[in-house]
Parts: sequence; structure tokens; C-alpha cells
Amino acid sequence: MADGISDRTSLLIGDEGIRILKDSFVVLAGVGAVGGYVLEGLVRAGVGHIRVIDSDVFSESNLNRQILATMETIGRKKAEVAAEVVAAVRKVCHKPLIVKLSPNAENIVEMAKACEGAGADSLSLVNTFQAMAIDIHRRKPIFNNVYAGLSGAAIRPIALRMVHSVAKAVKIPVI
Repeated sequence: MADGISDRTSLLIGDEGIRILKDSFVVLAGVGAVGGYVLEGLVRAGVGHIRVIDSDVFSESNLNRQILATMETIGRKKAEVAAEVVAAVRKVCHKPLIVKLSPNAENIVEMAKACEGAGADSLSLVNTFQAMAIDIHRRKPIFNNVYAGLSGAAIRPIALRMVHSVAKAVKIPVI
């Protein structure tokens, strides 16, 4: 049966649909323009597990097109602002919440503590690190976008250090 916040959604998709949403897992890459709206919709719809991945910060150019961008969020990390929005919705929506932390965070332990304080049920880290490769013959970056994601065995020791540091600092599960 629906739980207050899900009553209207239940009329559309039924109690089984509500259960499916609650058990669903979504990874949201980017909470800028479209991503900010998507995040809010997913939380309000009752999606049970959401990972937010975004190491960017808000700038003035975001004000006219990104729902999470305000004069108060300029210069702040998008993932931190997203955590605040999730905490606000969390007050009325009591679904399990897994917060994905970017390995590119300036201080991942402090971000983990902030997310725990905002009501996260668990934390997930890490996926890829921003990296760069140079073609030494052309003296130019190999990737058209200059930076690309580095993952796999090369990052395992760094990822383990981060998981260890975060797990020591918080009381919620780190996955």
C-alpha cells in the first residue's frame, strides 16, 4: 500500500508499481540542466536507490537553465547541493538512499560525513578518476575532450584507500 507521499502515484501505477520504484536503483550522471529536474522527479516518485555522479561546480552561466543553480550555490559542488536537495525531500520521503560520491571530490571524507548527516543510508564510491593522456609525438592530448575516465586495476589501490578512509569516518555502510 502507498505511504502518503506515494498515494497519487499509486493511483497511476498501483501498489506493485510503487514497490518496483522503491526497489529500483538509478545512477544519475550529472545534476546540471536536465539532471537536476530528473533527480527531484526520481526522489519524489519514490525511487529507492539513487546514485548521483557529478564533480562539477555551479557557475553563473548555470542560473538560467539548471534547477539546482541559485545565487547561493555558485561555486559550490553540484553533488553537495544535490545532497541538500535530497535531504530536504528525505524529510517527507522515507526510502533507502545510497549516495554515490565522486572520487574527484576535494575531501571525500568530509563529503561522506555531510551526506551521512543529511540522511544517507549508505555511501557508494568510487567509479572512475579524471585522467589525461598525452601523445608525446604530437605533443597534444590523446582524447578530444582532453580528460577521460580512468578505471580498472590502475585505480584499485587509490579506491581502497578512499573506501577505507570513508568507512573509518562514518557509521553507515560503504559499498
